[in-house]
Amino acid sequence: MSLHPSTPRRARVATAIVLSSCLSALSLEACAESTEAGPDRADGSVVAPSPDVDAGTVPDGASDRDGALPDVPCAVGNVCRVPSPLVLGSIRTVSGRSRTDVWAAGSLGLTMHWEGKAWSALGSTLPEDRSTLMSLFPTPDEVWGVAGATIMRRGTAPESVRSFVLLDIARAPTSIAAVGGGGVYVGCSVGGLFSLPTATGALVEITDFDAGSVAVVPHPLLEATNQRQPMNIRALALAPGRALWAVGDQAAVARYPLEARDAGDDAGQAWALGEGIVLPLPVQQDLHIAWALGDHLWAAGDNGTLVHFDGTEWHEEASNTDAALHAVFGFSETDVWAAGDDGVLLHFDGKSWSHVPIQGYRGGLRTIWGAAPDDVWIGGEGGMFHWGPLP
Repeated sequence: MSLHPSTPRRARVATAIVLSSCLSALSLEACAESTEAGPDRADGSVVAPSPDVDAGTVPDGASDRDGALPDVPCAVGNVCRVPSPLVLGSIRTVSGRSRTDVWAAGSLGLTMHWEGKAWSALGSTLPEDRSTLMSLFPTPDEVWGVAGATIMRRGTAPESVRSFVLLDIARAPTSIAAVGGGGVYVGCSVGGLFSLPTATGALVEITDFDAGSVAVVPHPLLEATNQRQPMNIRALALAPGRALWAVGDQAAVARYPLEARDAGDDAGQAWALGEGIVLPLPVQQDLHIAWALGDHLWAAGDNGTLVHFDGTEWHEEASNTDAALHAVFGFSETDVWAAGDDGVLLHFDGKSWSHVPIQGYRGGLRTIWGAAPDDVWIGGEGGMFHWGPLP
């Protein structure tokens, strides 16, 4: 399949800061979650999980939920539970820059930060917002996120938080990614304040954060018909310097190549999106999440769906589960993680996917990010888990 990049035209859409029902104090969850920033590399001295381990095994006396899990040490080859400020609901997204700079968000507006020793909750000087951040994306000097209809950016200080509400009655933000040089994109699904018969998901670029303005990116092109194909976007995945990927309902996948553009002397390398191209899949399941590396993409979704694009063609992976998968993240083509409902945690070693047990846990896992192969964070119902040793 050939890709033909060209700079798309964008229709500007003005937004205003308004109250939205998506910001209800009772909201525990919004639309689906996160993309990840590039990890630090470590020495790789990690003990790979055994493909013979049965993730369904619950030790005698262990709880079926996460409240009474066995006391498993945080060590190489183990998944341990790590205390966090979460008191209700789920950890929905985690991302970071290094072992000592990790961000996560949970239910009821919780945002927290790991500095290498413990998770701490972060405050805000803005009026209390108990919407759940569903996607986080760190840039070198701040973190971007989406919660309900709100687009947010912040540092660790409470007074650093800024936000605006995307005024689009037909669409809801689901994911966010910064491609470099100031370019920030938001994936949206149908499901805003009102349901319209003609509504479709969309990819939008934030053109003026302070004014709350965005530009709608044209739908990706299906080359077989030369027609544009709307997508209900659930997640974005960035391959730095290569492409921005979007995945969504009914196995929709699109690739937008990144094209270098002049951002000025102090802005660093900047990128614009080329023409989006649909990459048809041999499955029809809804896709919830994706992770990109170079020309490769791994995507996961309903009924244990795991698919891999190797730069040329798709491969349907054997996950050996029918649980919905909500998280995927990796370090190389031979070190990829995925997680989902019923406490399912999977690892790929380049040959096959194996189940990794979290003893006694049967909650829903929602997010994965790691700074190194022996430093992997997994978030879900009831809290945060970690693969590998901690200080």
